[in-house]
Amino acid sequence: MDTIKGKSSGRIVKRGVQRRATLATDLFVSRKSSFPALLKRCATLRAKDGFSSFSIHGLGAAVSKAVSLALAFKDLNADIDFDISTSTVNLIDDVIEEDDEDKEDSVNERKNSAIHIRVFAKGS
Repeated sequence: MDTIKGKSSGRIVKRGVQRRATLATDLFVSRKSSFPALLKRCATLRAKDGFSSFSIHGLGAAVSKAVSLALAFKDLNADIDFDISTSTVNLIDDVIEEDDEDKEDSVNERKNSAIHIRVFAKGS
């Protein structure tokens, strides 16, 4: 969990993202992910693991990295295509009041954009 000092008297603690059950073919991209490692994982999913399709998911600041990953993989494999969708994900932050003990902790809800790219072989 990340902690951020807010303008209020409390501190904001970001909760982890609630995500659906993952499959072996799901690849989650973050800002901290190594791009060459992600590209290698795409190649492994396609060649060694024998999947005809897999999905790349990016949230927030990682949306552009997910798109770059899909395009870089297409440069290496001309026989693939994409099915792209976007969504909005609800995120929850806890606001912990430190100064006033009588005040109860509260919850902030915010929205963040996400992208889901299904990579598949042409003709499948």
